[in-house]
Amino acid sequence: MYYTKTGVFKDPRLENTFNADIAVFLVDCSIFTRDLEGERLEEQHYYDEQLATLISAFVKYRSENKKLSKKRLYPVFVLTQMDNMDNSIDDRPKIGEGHMWNYDSKEAHEIGNELFSKYLPLSKSVIIGASTMKVVLEENKFFFSWVQMDGKSPEGVQTMESQRLAYRDDLKDPSGHEFKGNVFARGQYLEFIMYLKEICEFTKDSSNLAKEYLDGQKKAQPINQGN
Repeated sequence: MYYTKTGVFKDPRLENTFNADIAVFLVDCSIFTRDLEGERLEEQHYYDEQLATLISAFVKYRSENKKLSKKRLYPVFVLTQMDNMDNSIDDRPKIGEGHMWNYDSKEAHEIGNELFSKYLPLSKSVIIGASTMKVVLEENKFFFSWVQMDGKSPEGVQTMESQRLAYRDDLKDPSGHEFKGNVFARGQYLEFIMYLKEICEFTKDSSNLAKEYLDGQKKAQPINQGN
């Protein structure tokens, strides 16, 4: 466990993390598999167990702390490596800023819940069971991350399509049309920052980092990429 029975953390650096109002968990989607047996399935089960243990630690700590048990915890799950999901997962979400679910938090939530139900069932059960330990949880939020690659370096390492990273409004297509450009999850990143800003405002947090970042994004000018 991360702390002793008396609530003293084995690593003092963890204290601020466990006392925070928001807990952000990064989830590696590349470990998801449709295999019914074998090493990949075992790896997925192990990953699920470790994530469930971490979530349980937060819930248990707050349930044993009278002051924290009355405060709302905001669990956030950032599903990373969406671009590296197993090709055998035929119902995986289509990545790219042109797909509507990037701009619809309800649909994104449904996608996240479905992925947890299929590939991380133990972790999902821990989240659901938090209420039985009298811990006040806000509805969990899901955000997604991906980076599309366009080749390999001379050393054989995949490289990002950096020449297309500049943001351009004219590249958005809410109809779901695939296009070249915005090869990283910019929309989701901004949604994530916006959500942090909302929590800061609701919890009277004095931090203005989220607001400053968003203001800077609004002022940013598109880069002329040429033809």
